[in-house]
Amino acid sequence: MEGNKSIETHYSYQAEYERKMKLENRLPSTISIPNSIDAWRHDRMRDLVLPIVENDKGATWLTLGDGMFGSDAHYLKQQGANVVASSLSDETLKVALDEQFIKDYKIINAEKIEELDGAYDYLYCKEAFHHFPRPYVALYEMLRVASKAVVLTEPQQNKARMLNVLKTGVKRVWRKDIHDEYEITGNYIYRLNVDEVIKIMTALDMRLVAYKKFNDFYMPSIVKGSRKGLNRSKFIFELGLGLQNLLCKIGLMDYGLACVILFKNSVDNGLRSNLKQRGFTFKELPKNPYQQ
Repeated sequence: MEGNKSIETHYSYQAEYERKMKLENRLPSTISIPNSIDAWRHDRMRDLVLPIVENDKGATWLTLGDGMFGSDAHYLKQQGANVVASSLSDETLKVALDEQFIKDYKIINAEKIEELDGAYDYLYCKEAFHHFPRPYVALYEMLRVASKAVVLTEPQQNKARMLNVLKTGVKRVWRKDIHDEYEITGNYIYRLNVDEVIKIMTALDMRLVAYKKFNDFYMPSIVKGSRKGLNRSKFIFELGLGLQNLLCKIGLMDYGLACVILFKNSVDNGLRSNLKQRGFTFKELPKNPYQQ
């Protein structure tokens, strides 16, 4: 069928992209230049899961779409988590395992995860959800395979505000983006809608969602600069980030990303408190009155 052919083509493009990264030895900044602005950008996003890691030591984790040499699993491993990396191919993950960046990996199509229900405590998907041709198919699979929670960190869908449009224009100039809706790999950027995810959780009669909206700042000319000390790159990064945060706080712009935690069970007060301290909002979901 034409639709299935398109999906298979998408998969082949992603696998080819990972193969090129391996051939060009394009290690992520988290591994190659850990003190850089770019590594700092990604650490800021990953640090949002630290309360879960610290609260549930010994829990099992599976990363999805972790084709950047298992960099998400590498981070979780450094925090002491028991984690398996996965991606659509093993092109970069083989290298990551050989170099001991990760402990284990699997080849997994997020839209058809060949694992038993509740096989892992937590599933972590950072900046990969928008790569999937059928992202909500993948989300249902994640919820099936996770026994405790699914964590998504993704670009979020923004409203058509003037400054959001201006921000898009600036990104095209600085980052030389050809199109705001597609990435260079050919992926459509399927931005996360927090309200839609809450609806899905409500329809599944689940109890709790926690989310935090935040900003990032990417400018090619500064990302290799040092995150330490006083320097031009760090100043520009903090200025760009701070300006966005200010505009968001006064309601002139929407936050660019969101970390959403989809809990399948109740959450203890300690974890809830730690997440709130990091800026998470909790959404208690209603119980279906027509189900026993």
